[in-house]
Amino acid sequence: MSVLVIQGTESNQKLILALAKKIGSKAVNLKNQEIEDMLFGAHIQSQKTGKLASREAIFKVLDKF
Repeated sequence: MSVLVIQGTESNQKLILALAKKIGSKAVNLKNQEIEDMLFGAHIQSQKTGKLASREAIFKVLDKF
């Protein structure tokens, strides 16, 4: 599977979605929040170590923000 991301006006997005449907491809309109959630989830997955962190270590990092 591959993904094509196109940012544009709502009318252009509707046109592209209609074209994708006409040629038999699947297209989904994602909002900015949904894109951010996917990217954040991908980042979390890439950083997984399988190790547990203590509560103190987590709060120490969070206190920096």
